This record gives sequence, C-alpha cells and structure tokens, in this order.
Amino acid sequence: MLYNNKMQEHANNHVQSTETSRRKGYRVVFLLAFTAAVLFEALLFMHTQAREILAMLEDDFRVVVLLKDGGRKERDVLWESIRALQGVRSAVFISKGERLARMREEDPELIKGALSLGPNPLPDSYEIAVDQSILSSLNSWTELLWGMDGVAEVRYKQLEAYALLHFSFYDNFIALAFGLALLGAVLFSLTVLLHRFSPAGRRAPGTDCGQSRPDPAGLMEGIRKDKRWFLSGAGGAAAAVLACYLIVYPVRYLSPVWAWPNPLWHLAGVLAAGFLAWTMVQWKNSR
Repeated sequence: MLYNNKMQEHANNHVQSTETSRRKGYRVVFLLAFTAAVLFEALLFMHTQAREILAMLEDDFRVVVLLKDGGRKERDVLWESIRALQGVRSAVFISKGERLARMREEDPELIKGALSLGPNPLPDSYEIAVDQSILSSLNSWTELLWGMDGVAEVRYKQLEAYALLHFSFYDNFIALAFGLALLGAVLFSLTVLLHRFSPAGRRAPGTDCGQSRPDPAGLMEGIRKDKRWFLSGAGGAAAAVLACYLIVYPVRYLSPVWAWPNPLWHLAGVLAAGFLAWTMVQWKNSR
C-alpha cells in the first residue's frame, strides 16, 4: 500500500513537473519570437522608408546640360549623341522660356536679379534622367557630355547623387539580409522536419539501427499535439508588431516623407515566427 502511494506520488510529481516545464517553455518561445520579430520589424520599417526616399530621389535627380547658342539642327544632333550614351533613361529639351517660367515659380526673388542682366539670360538646356548603374562613375560619365559639340556646361546635384548611392545600398543590403535570414530559416526547417517525420527519423522499438518504420501519424500528429507552441511563437511576433507600431507611429509626424509597410509582411512575419517556434519543438522532441 505504501509502495503504491509512493508510486502515485512520484507520478503526480512527474506530471506537475512536466506541466511546469511546458509552461516555462511557452514563455521562452514567446520571448524568443518577440525578440526576433522586433528585429524583423525594425528592418522592415527601415527598408520601406529607404525605398520611398530612393524613389523620390530617382524621380528628382537630373543631369542638366546647358547649351551654347545654336540652331535647331545642332541641337538635334546633340540630342542624338546624348541619347546614345549608356545609362540615359530620357533626355528632355527645356527652352530658355520654359526655364524662366520654372524659376519664376520656384524662386521669384532670384529671377529678378537674373532679369537685370537682360530680357532672358538663361540658356536652352537638356535635362537627362540616368540609371543607377552610372552613379558610381558619374564624374567620368559627365566628361563624355563635356566633350560634345554645343555643350556649354554640365550641372548636377552632387550631394543628391551621393544620397542616391547610399539609399540604393541600404535598400539592397536590407533585402539581402532578409533573403539570407529566410534561406537560413528554410534550411533549418527542412533539416528538422525531414529528420523528425521521415521514416528514418523514427526507429521502431526493439529494432536495430539499420531498421526503421514509417511514422503513421507523421506531420498531422505534430501539428495537433504541438499547436500551442505555434501560437506562442505567433503571439510573440504579433506583440512585436504592435510594440513597433506604438514606437513608430508618433515619429511619422516628424517628416512629410513616410510610407507604411505592406500589412502582408507583418502577417508573413507572424506566421513564420509561429512556424519556426513549432519547428524548434519538433527538433527538441527528436533529441
């Protein structure tokens, strides 16, 4: 009788210890998912803003070619030469009258001083939109423009060109970081799941190491049994999304340039965190 009571007490203690350990495991998974998702959300917000600013800079950046006085024939020949250059997306002719009208709208005080030199001292010009591929060698590329007949001067905003290069790097770097992280997560999940649910991953009791048996329950059993781990991981990621929005939302009023990430990215992050949490438990169960 005493032996049976001790056995029952031992069994109860074992069950309580297992439940306590499982509850602690849920908390650990929740916090791990929260930490990883905060980093993901931070990169996501930075990537979205970098792409928005990069698009604005690309739309605004132009290389301006001021023309010498000449006829329409010389101007058309120069236009063909500019269009033949590598990296030119478009070249638009801006007459001196159109340039004067723009300056009156943008800076009327400045144009008053310019008009004191004559009726319209501004030259005709071409505005050239270029590809990102030539920004790193823009100085040498503009030397080609300087060597063309009919070109009086070549101008562009150097600091804007630097900003374009930097934001292009940030955009590509964050995208590459996302890709590498996704590749690592996919390889980890495939490694665990192929080992956990393949026929070779589960050995039949009483068999030698060379024999294996298929797992009849397989993946569906793991989904049903360990779904709380998935919810813990997804819950941690969802909490991270909410926390990041609470931090970021007031900051958006500091700048007129702002863009919100696509909500589908948040959903994908939450589901991925839940799936990885569930995968980690499958790895633990296979040990």
